[in-house]
Amino acid sequence: MLAVTTVTFDDFGTLRYSEDEEDIIFPIFRALRKNKVKVEEKDFLSEYFKADKAYRKTFQKTFRESLLDDIIEHVLLSLGCRQPRLRLVVRESVNEGLATRKAVWYPDALSVLMSLRKRGYKLGLITNTHWRLLDETRKEFKKYFDVITLSYEHGYAKPHPSIPCHVKGVRNSC
Repeated sequence: MLAVTTVTFDDFGTLRYSEDEEDIIFPIFRALRKNKVKVEEKDFLSEYFKADKAYRKTFQKTFRESLLDDIIEHVLLSLGCRQPRLRLVVRESVNEGLATRKAVWYPDALSVLMSLRKRGYKLGLITNTHWRLLDETRKEFKKYFDVITLSYEHGYAKPHPSIPCHVKGVRNSC
């Protein structure tokens, strides 16, 4: 019998949750406007929700992940936005939008992680997200997890067979 040495977790809905009800695109749009991107709100939102629907349809078939920044940049280009340094402006705007999202740890999540770590388990985070992790969140996760696998960095989401189900060389079935 094999001994369990590694435990992997998902993020949202397992360890943390969001109290935000507003769709992430609204604070991102406000940040784009603040960063001098000139597009009409109704046009931007219409194109964004079409692009998001197409992304989700493709995602369901292929589990291919796209970064939210890339989707927004594609929408802006489709609306004729040719602003210099568009990629940087989108990144900054997405950062501002993401900073408005406050993820809350479930009450016992951190104590469970610390308890498992004290018992010698290797811990991994494998989560589907096309939202970029902000640096502060990544630093916080590194306190608890030996390996962090984010679908937007990997290119595919769970349950795609290419998702690495390992922590520091220990192979697991997920």
